[in-house]
Amino acid sequence: MKEQSKRERILDAARSLFVEHGYAGTSMGNIAKQAGVNHSLLFHYFDNKETLWQTVKEAIVQEAQEIGTILPDTNRPLANFIEAVVNNSVRFYTDNRDMARMIHWQRLQQSDTARIGVSRTAATGEWLNAIADYQKRGEIDPACPAEFVLTLLLSVTSSFALDQNELIALPAEREQWMKFCAERLYLALTPRPAKERQPTASGTRG
Repeated sequence: MKEQSKRERILDAARSLFVEHGYAGTSMGNIAKQAGVNHSLLFHYFDNKETLWQTVKEAIVQEAQEIGTILPDTNRPLANFIEAVVNNSVRFYTDNRDMARMIHWQRLQQSDTARIGVSRTAATGEWLNAIADYQKRGEIDPACPAEFVLTLLLSVTSSFALDQNELIALPAEREQWMKFCAERLYLALTPRPAKERQPTASGTRG
């Protein structure tokens, strides 16, 4: 068996501790101790604890992507793309309990000094590029910032997958909800004729 690199040992230790104790409850010293490396070596690979937290989340996403697609390809109609996004994302959050625990922790612990939520990474960049592709083809309203669209998709799917909901508990009900969600997202994101657009809060037409 191939021996783990020091970076891999650090990531494994950080993942274990972040999942168990959250961001605030995990120190770089504890990570170094569990990984069996010198404390200063952590900063050779990672700028700070925030960077390490984000890298652990990216690694979880990459693992899932290797097993099954999360981000669908864009060579399909928008309706089909959104349906796949909803199904893939709900499955990802449901099946990856480490990610689920980290998201629950970051809801509790993120602050102005601990920016541990959604950030600009290679993974989010791929999602933004996919959204931009549909905007260039005129399938997603170009007036909607890609960052807003991505945040909407992430919020809807993660909330449904991670939060208990007795109103939609049976497997058949969950399937119906995901179909309903995909249909409503499609209607919300596709361009509308100018005469149907409503003024936004700033007074411009949206």
